[in-house]
Amino acid sequence: MQPIAPIAGSARQKILFLDVDGVLNHRAVFVPNNPQPICPVAWARLEAIVASTGAKIVLSSTWRRNEHPDDPYHAKLRRIGLFRHTHADWRTRYDLPPRSDGALKEWPSRGDEIAEWLSRHPDIATFAIVDDDADMRDDQRHVFVQTSFDTGLTDAHCNALIKILNADRP
Repeated sequence: MQPIAPIAGSARQKILFLDVDGVLNHRAVFVPNNPQPICPVAWARLEAIVASTGAKIVLSSTWRRNEHPDDPYHAKLRRIGLFRHTHADWRTRYDLPPRSDGALKEWPSRGDEIAEWLSRHPDIATFAIVDDDADMRDDQRHVFVQTSFDTGLTDAHCNALIKILNADRP
């Protein structure tokens, strides 16, 4: 996939919320009980999205939970160069409290974690979400691209994400 030139003069930041499992790794490269390998084709596609849109990445994946240098997941992301493309606040919070309506507690969804991150960053002009799980909020569905663990990130997903991120939206 060839990158498309980013839109010139974009004063406001674009963000791509990234899941890893089912996006950058998938069934063909999966190794149980090991830090999952990153599919080089999916990684190249992700870099093409970044090059085409100028977006910064924010990890919404469970891979965001540990930033210790010895953590195998964090080390793998560092080795492939992911942090060259990340926002300064590079991950969504994973420790949000559950919502409660009295007797029932509901743990925050991935979409809730993304909404919380966005609430702390009002300067974000445009964002997209790529994930193999569909636990997004209704107000995020129009910027959500769902992958599959069977295929990971495909050219069709890339084209959809580039279209969302390069749309002229305030």
